Parts: sequence; structure tokens; C-alpha cells
Amino acid sequence: APAAEPVQPAQVKKVKKKTERHNLPVEALRPLNMTKRELLDAREEEGKMAIQDRILVETAEKMNALESYVYSMRDKLQTSLKEYATEAEASNLISKLDETENWLYEDGADADKTTYEQKHNMLLDLCSPVNQRLVEAESRAPAVSELEKVIASMESLAASAATEHIEPADKDKALSEVSAAKAWLAAEQEKQAALPKHADPTLLTAQIDGKRASVETACAVLKKPKPAPKPAAVPPAAAPATAMDTDAAAPAAAAAAPAAVDMDLD
Repeated sequence: APAAEPVQPAQVKKVKKKTERHNLPVEALRPLNMTKRELLDAREEEGKMAIQDRILVETAEKMNALESYVYSMRDKLQTSLKEYATEAEASNLISKLDETENWLYEDGADADKTTYEQKHNMLLDLCSPVNQRLVEAESRAPAVSELEKVIASMESLAASAATEHIEPADKDKALSEVSAAKAWLAAEQEKQAALPKHADPTLLTAQIDGKRASVETACAVLKKPKPAPKPAAVPPAAAPATAMDTDAAAPAAAAAAPAAVDMDLD
């Protein structure tokens, strides 16, 4: 069979680019000629719109804050706050939270900023006792520990040699305050331990901190530094002899000299 002729590559025709130039009409726009009154009115209207925008943003923030509190508090009443509320108390609070959630998606969808704030504050007041019980339970132990440290520190200081210079009456007064604080703490801790977690506490952190401050104030006298020792008395220096003293002593010395000579001759 005859050999096949080789296939010639297709010829690509080059297209020459053509550039056309056109003049575009340009029109200069100038600001509107506004009177001073019209300019002031426009600025005032712009200010009103900015205020309205800010109000809308703040209203949305208040609505979101209320909604978030409803979800958060309802969850806490079933978890971290469960032991700090009675069943009836928790049921009532959850009912109020559910009621607020339904209002948000119905009549409250278009409420104003003040209404959202009022609803939020109402829920805060209702839930405050339960929240406060948890806060007190978590902060009580550290406060008690700090008071006990101060009591032990002041008792140790009063018994040390560092307070030997303190007047006995002042030391007794300070130790009396320490003893009273120790007895008060023991009695109050016993009463608090007898209460369930869902009861309002009788021993508050603020009371413990106040008692610690009272002990520190009463015992400040124990930290008074020792007085500096009195310097040793220095005897006065002898006065230097004067010319008059020398002249007066010379005749006496001369009178004593012959007597000494006579004594030697005998």
C-alpha cells in the first residue's frame, strides 16, 4: 500500500488588532446652591436620623440582653442554682422566664428600649435571692479563712517578745477583741451550717470582712514599734585653764618649794 502523505498543520490567520479612540463628554457637577436656612435644616435632619439609628441599635441590644438572660437563668435554675432554690421558688421563676420569652416573640417584638430594660430589671430582682445564696456560699469560706488567719496572727503577736513594751491594758483590750471575734465566728458558723442551701444565709461575707477589719483596728496597738533606747549620759568636758588661773597657781607653788628643801636638810 502506498505510504500516507504527512498531514500539514492548519494555517492560523493572524488577526490585526485595531484601536479606536473616541472623545467622551465630561460634565462638571456643582453643589446645589442652598440657602443658609436650608443647609441648617438638612444638618438637623441628618442629626435626627443619626439619633434614630442609635436608638434602634440600643433597643436591639436591650432586647438581646433580655433574651439572653431568660435563656441563661432558666438553664442555671436547672443546674448550678438548683440546690439554692426550693421547688416552688424555681417553678415560679421558670414560669416568669417562660412568660417573658413568649412576650418577646409576640407583643414585645416591637417594644421600646425602656420596656426591655424594665422587664430585665424585674427578672433580676426576682432571681436575686437565689443568685445571692450561691454567691455567699462561694465567698464565705475564703472570708472565714482570712478572719481565722488574722485572729491567729494577733494571738501569736501578743504572746511574743515583740510586744513586751506594750502597756498591759492596751494588750488586754486588743486580746479581748480577738477573743470576741473568735467566739462570734464559731457561733455564727454553727448556725449557718444548720441551714439548707436554699435558705437565706445568716452569716454573710460582708459581716465576716467587717469583723476582720475590727480585729485589725483593735490590734494595731500591738504593732507599735519599740521606743528607741535613750543615749548614754556623757560627762561634761573640763574647762580649759585660763591665764588668770595660771597666775594664781604660781605663788602657791613657790611657797611650797622651800618647805620641801628644809625637810630634806633635817
